Amino acid sequence: MIYVLAGLVFLLVLTLGMIGVVLFFGDSVRLGAGGEARMAKWLIEKDQGRPPDQLFKDKSRSQIGFLDRLLRKMPSAANFERLFWQADLRVNVGVFVLGSATCSAFGLVLGLVFNRPIIALVLAAVMALLPYLFLNIKRRRRLSALEQQLPDALDLIVRSLRAGHSFANGLKIVSQEMDKPIAVEFDQVVNEHAFGVPLGQALQNLVDRVDLQDVRFFATAVILQRETGGNLTEVLASLSGLIRERFKLKRQIKAISAEGRLSGLILTLLPVGLFALMLIINPTYIEPLYNSKAGQYMVGIGLAMQLLGILFIRKIVNIKV
Repeated sequence: MIYVLAGLVFLLVLTLGMIGVVLFFGDSVRLGAGGEARMAKWLIEKDQGRPPDQLFKDKSRSQIGFLDRLLRKMPSAANFERLFWQADLRVNVGVFVLGSATCSAFGLVLGLVFNRPIIALVLAAVMALLPYLFLNIKRRRRLSALEQQLPDALDLIVRSLRAGHSFANGLKIVSQEMDKPIAVEFDQVVNEHAFGVPLGQALQNLVDRVDLQDVRFFATAVILQRETGGNLTEVLASLSGLIRERFKLKRQIKAISAEGRLSGLILTLLPVGLFALMLIINPTYIEPLYNSKAGQYMVGIGLAMQLLGILFIRKIVNIKV
């Protein structure tokens, strides 16, 4: 059994290492291989009705032929590509699917080695979700950082407009002077506009990529001002102040709800901690809980109820502003 476990660990580490190489050194989300040729072809076919937002997209979803054809037929694959962009992961859907399948297979085999079919299925399902959880955490961190940078970006655009620069030049200043991730997103808008995409469409593409409420307000304000007229400088200055006040209110709500969130964390970790403590102090006392059928059913029901409790507590303490 030790050799089997060692082989499984080696397989998992090898697979995760290969995925890590693709994540950090691949370039499938950006222009990628042949990007200059696609750009030249886009410029040639621009007058033939090709949508402008196809310029920087690599349509290959996997380097494996049959998997690429399969993923092209799945509408949800496009949603994963959007998540990859929001998380700033340079990986295609095929690598992500293979990584999730590998983690699931590792959990399944690990449970079967210990002759626990139910636990094997649970481990397979849980470990299959690990790549998605990693992706979601990285996405939330990047979008949160971008949201925090947005008021400063708007202030920079306002100052550039008051100095006599155009709005497009203000976007370029933001892409050059500010840090990631907002510099990357605004640089994408500047590049699309430079290659002939209308500014309104470039801003709409930004909203589709980022999917933040404040960015949607920003794009809507700019598009309406360009269509109906008005003082864009005052509109963006007011929007920047509104976003800062909303951040202030969110921090106040977070401080008020800190007790509820701490209570939820304690209630979540307490059963796990007691189980681990009893497993160390008196293993024979806790053994029927995972060896007998009744104990396994009790554990399953307890985990389901605990999950519902976590969802209810999150619903209570997460107040949208």
